[in-house]
Amino acid sequence: MDGSLLGLWIGVSLSLLIFLIVLISINNISLTSDNKFSRDFPVWRGIAIFIFYVWILGFDIYMYEEYKITHKLIFKFNDHHYSKAIEIFKFAGLHTSIFLILFLLYILDLTGIYNISFRQEYFSMISWGVFLLTLLVPLPIFNYKGRIFALKLIFEAILSPCKGVSFPIVWMTDQAVSMAVPLKDFSYAICYFTEIDFNKNDNPCNDTNRVSVVLIVAVSVLSYRMIQCIRQGYDKG
Repeated sequence: MDGSLLGLWIGVSLSLLIFLIVLISINNISLTSDNKFSRDFPVWRGIAIFIFYVWILGFDIYMYEEYKITHKLIFKFNDHHYSKAIEIFKFAGLHTSIFLILFLLYILDLTGIYNISFRQEYFSMISWGVFLLTLLVPLPIFNYKGRIFALKLIFEAILSPCKGVSFPIVWMTDQAVSMAVPLKDFSYAICYFTEIDFNKNDNPCNDTNRVSVVLIVAVSVLSYRMIQCIRQGYDKG
């Protein structure tokens, strides 16, 4: 049953992706020729990168399971908050399908092929909202105990210079460094939904003004990683 559901989601996602590529190509939509698409694109790109990251995590877990690597011991997982690869793939597949359906509706409305009585800017808000809701709110779906464990691990990572640094905390901090660019898009999305007047053409959240976010995130996380290394050196004498 799990494999069939995953196959269904992958099939729907690939079909929508191909249709979107053809639709965008036929209508000559690009970042340079369409100001509205250029303004909205970073919001869609940000959520797409986060969803793709979940796919990568699922593939990693699949390889661990396939080659019998005991990663559960390394990451100190137990059966209550451990997710199998198929569960991660189902989560990623669901959000991929939601993302592509909403993006398709956005493109159809943007090109005028089908006028929807709903502001096109809110389609990306729904995609972000559903993803963050299922990721951060411990609803009893998609191994919610695992998400509670992840939130606790974030809290432990913040306190790690005082309490000690374990391998899961090191791994999480390294992952945070690689999230600098997606977090830049996330900050753009926050500005997009709170500061932009969609009835005007100006864009106070111009993408070039958000480059500093990458620097802030990277420097902050790397500095924190250095503090963790000092703590590890202290613990090992």
